[in-house]
Amino acid sequence: MAGARFRNLTGLANASVVLFLVIGVLGLAMLGVGLLLIIELAGGDRSAALPQDFTALEVVDVLLSLGAFVVQVVCTIVFLIWLHHASVNARALGTNGLRISPGWAVGWWFVPFANLVKPFQAVNDLWRSADALAYPTADPDAWPSHRTPALLVLWWTCWLAGNSLGTAAARVSFHATTHGEMLVAEWIDAASDLFWIGGAALAATVVMGIQKRQMAALFAMPEGGAESRNRQLVDLPPPPQSL
Repeated sequence: MAGARFRNLTGLANASVVLFLVIGVLGLAMLGVGLLLIIELAGGDRSAALPQDFTALEVVDVLLSLGAFVVQVVCTIVFLIWLHHASVNARALGTNGLRISPGWAVGWWFVPFANLVKPFQAVNDLWRSADALAYPTADPDAWPSHRTPALLVLWWTCWLAGNSLGTAAARVSFHATTHGEMLVAEWIDAASDLFWIGGAALAATVVMGIQKRQMAALFAMPEGGAESRNRQLVDLPPPPQSL
């Protein structure tokens, strides 16, 4: 990208990490409430019809779900802003061969079916390209041949599994008329919570991993690179000591 300028994204990265961790904590709380609901449902007559009124646990579960939804919306906005700027930063560092533009690094998340693959490609390219620049052991332009880190595969697996199971749990719950059917929905939802918790922690790790590598790559550049490290454009922190 001609004229791309490097920006210090430490604040955005830290905000994304905090929000992902909050999602993980809320996920733990929802998992705990869900397990209590499972115990409650398993102890009763599974063929009995569901009551019309919410129980106290169900009210807590709904409130936690609403809170998690609000945090997820805010987290998504912050994360996508960071992702867009990180994609621009990769180009400011002189990276070649990136498959996804900064605009589509955000846009692909909202395209059905393509959002199962393309966002992962964008993040995967950012990690591997930054890693090659931060640890220049060979030709930096050879990064497309580098292996995809297991961390990224695990993160994306948790993301897809958590979403799929959450959707399935919502559908089963919506059509449930007996305690037994609701029990199935709660088990699926508990599995979804587990993947969400893991995915949130891994997402935070991915963001910090890319951020630290891009900053290390910037400081590893010779003087004059990246527009003299863009010191006139951004307030850079001290060089990172380790990744």
